[in-house]
Amino acid sequence: MVFVGIVVMQIANIFSCRSERSSAFRIGFLSNRLILVGIAVELLFTAALIYVPFLQGVFTTAPLGLREWLLLFGMMVVVFFMEEARKKLVELSYKRRLRGVARRDIRNGVSC
Repeated sequence: MVFVGIVVMQIANIFSCRSERSSAFRIGFLSNRLILVGIAVELLFTAALIYVPFLQGVFTTAPLGLREWLLLFGMMVVVFFMEEARKKLVELSYKRRLRGVARRDIRNGVSC
């Protein structure tokens, strides 16, 4: 389950960290087809490692049930939205600083 947890968290990571400041919703989830292909290959490889009996023996894995998959994907969504919230806070902080600079410039008589 730890292995699959790492895999699904990296999926959340790739969508949320494509930009340091822009939301994944602004960028779009389907805008990079190569990322989608990579995720599909990653999930197929992961499924093979935990469901193919020969590979289970080689890698000492066991199949996950629906409950485990739902838990992991639920955690993935939480991690994704935490990163989106961080980006929003950075954006708000940046805008607040810009307003402060503009106010100081107005008070000091600086014009553009």
